[in-house]
Amino acid sequence: MMAETDATSTQDTSTDGASHHAPAQNELMEISQAELDRAMEIKAVFAQDERLREMPSDFMCVQYALCTGDESLEILCDRAYLVQCFKEEYKIANTVEEGIDLFHQYTLLQPGNFLAMEYLPDEKNYFIIVDAAAFFPSAIKTDDQVRTWIGSTFYWWQATLPDFQAIRNGWTQMFECMGASFDNFDAALTERAKDLMKAYPKNQRVLYFLNSPTVVNIFWALWKRGLPEREAKSFVLGHSIPGWEGERIDSLYKQPTEEAAREKMILNVYDFLQLRMKNEREFSLDRAANLLNERNTEMFEENGSQA
Repeated sequence: MMAETDATSTQDTSTDGASHHAPAQNELMEISQAELDRAMEIKAVFAQDERLREMPSDFMCVQYALCTGDESLEILCDRAYLVQCFKEEYKIANTVEEGIDLFHQYTLLQPGNFLAMEYLPDEKNYFIIVDAAAFFPSAIKTDDQVRTWIGSTFYWWQATLPDFQAIRNGWTQMFECMGASFDNFDAALTERAKDLMKAYPKNQRVLYFLNSPTVVNIFWALWKRGLPEREAKSFVLGHSIPGWEGERIDSLYKQPTEEAAREKMILNVYDFLQLRMKNEREFSLDRAANLLNERNTEMFEENGSQA
């Protein structure tokens, strides 16, 4: 019942209350003392790991802190190293320009696969709609096409986790599965993305699989075995939205035309990536620590004066 309520709310917000612009930041970038301490600890062990040729940003240290629960620092170093290896293997520069280019190229390589990416102001997180029946692994043949596919995956994660509140909340995702078949799955291709999926620090609030046929249920039941338990629990197979039982929802997101919807989605991703890069560039753990110290001092002085 809870999943049904959330899905209904998500659908309503995505069509009527979703924002096509990046949200105002301020409180969305605040962190608690416990989160700061964990991020500082992670940053310290990253700095000591000789494998990490490029130190993860302070923003990324907080992202690891928010997404990895009680995982050991040793495991986090391994995860950071795998992300580094991925970026080196696929020549990922982590820039807005490269990200939007790869995502744009992916929408041409797999037209209709991504239907929408939007910000949900009420939920303070991001919402993604994917048509599982419009993904064709057979179209991904060359090394450049593999880079487009797996690189765009990295960037849409970046785009939908641009601030700390969105990272805490995790994104909401819906897969329209009606019509999906074995032609839409390739275990060997998926295996190439598995290391990135396990290494990149992310929160998935919930993944709804709408109208999922048996082949989808089998594939995802096998796939989620390799995911962290927290992520595996976010999968909701065989889901339906009240009022849309047995109907595809892709038409809702191809308005006024499929091409116009695609262009709007790409502009959204561009805005979200810009916000992500700005926050990542400007955030400092030292400044966050100073701000928390100032607030604690003010509260102490205020309580002292009231006493």
